[in-house]
Amino acid sequence: MYCAKCGTEVPEGNRFCANCGAAVSAVPEKRSGKPIVGGILGIVAGVLALGAGIALVVDGANVGPLESVDWEGIGFGISFLVTGTLAVLGSSFAIPRRNFVLAVIGAVLALWPMWPLGIPAIVLISLSYEEFRPLR
Repeated sequence: MYCAKCGTEVPEGNRFCANCGAAVSAVPEKRSGKPIVGGILGIVAGVLALGAGIALVVDGANVGPLESVDWEGIGFGISFLVTGTLAVLGSSFAIPRRNFVLAVIGAVLALWPMWPLGIPAIVLISLSYEEFRPLR
């Protein structure tokens, strides 16, 4: 159980938070699978974007002389690599319900390379706002 005021973990049976002194309710936390599924969708979208980015960069660079390098493909590949990495990092905050803002940012970044996975990730993480621990 976590303190609603400061976010510190409170051992079972304690009526007050040891960090801030706020009264802690004995009502068990409501937890659903929404942030976990949303986080997994964001991570999968990010990993797929990383694979697509690597493929685009390698394919664009392996065409021969410098004049025939596919700079557009390399540019898209780099954008997929960046957004895929940030989508994986941000979405990983949804699974432990640690930071709502970073989890949503990760899901939004999963939207660019893999929108069929990014849209449900955003919806599920957004619907589970109450399950995230407050920031300190």
